[in-house]
Amino acid sequence: GGALRDFEACLSRGPSEEERLDALYGATCCHASFGDYEACQQTLRQAVLLGMDFEEALKDPKRVRWASGAQLKQQLKRFAANVEKKKGVPGEGQPAPPPEGGPQGLQEMTRTMFVDSYSPLDGVVEGKELDTSVGGILRRLAILLGVGVASFAVLFIGGYYYFFASSGRSW
Repeated sequence: GGALRDFEACLSRGPSEEERLDALYGATCCHASFGDYEACQQTLRQAVLLGMDFEEALKDPKRVRWASGAQLKQQLKRFAANVEKKKGVPGEGQPAPPPEGGPQGLQEMTRTMFVDSYSPLDGVVEGKELDTSVGGILRRLAILLGVGVASFAVLFIGGYYYFFASSGRSW
């Protein structure tokens, strides 16, 4: 809401490079708190292409505090690393020029940017690759169902003995 509007206003008034980096990082944090991955990509791409080190920005206590899930943070770390790698490749990773007549806000500035071919399912969870294959998904589902069935059985049997067997009553 309000913070995002402030960052957009900062970007629209032609800030210095440092202010632009801070506003782009702040906008990325806002979009992350809303869970808007695509908007995070847009603002983060601009910031990285302008020279921001995303890993360092996350650690900097002077910047906006990051408030999103670990998986989104890890996905964006990988995304920023990919953008950083493409920076030197001709025709790839170049920042979009500001629209004619100067920047007209964050939406106008980011509208002309290209979308990276990056799947949200290619996430990293606390340093471990997430297996997104059908087999990996079925394995996680089987584990979840197994834990659920085992938990139900333990609770059912425990409740039966607590309420009926210990008092001498039966159904």
